[in-house]
Amino acid sequence: MNIKKLIYSLFLLSMIVGFRYRVMAVTIPNPFAGDFLDNFTRITSVIRPATVLSFLGVVLWGGFTIETAGDNADKMSKGWKIILAGIIGFVVMIIAPSLPDFIAMIFGTEGLIDF
Repeated sequence: MNIKKLIYSLFLLSMIVGFRYRVMAVTIPNPFAGDFLDNFTRITSVIRPATVLSFLGVVLWGGFTIETAGDNADKMSKGWKIILAGIIGFVVMIIAPSLPDFIAMIFGTEGLIDF
């Protein structure tokens, strides 16, 4: 018997036997069930530690670039720019959650959007 026919026959037999058994379904609860504020808080609780880790990674990357620059002023400048970009990004991530409240306070619309 040809090996391809044997493999095909075994595959068909396994499909027929496999479909005889009942499949048990599992209900997975929706992780985003709830209101918008709960979901937003859940998502930001994951994102904020990730931004701290990325900030540390960028600072280490910039420091490594500075340390390996030697006498090359361009690489030294590049390392400082990497660190400065990391600091600016981290400050933006720290300020971002309070920015909508600050803008609402400036325009006097504190009670319109309830977060």
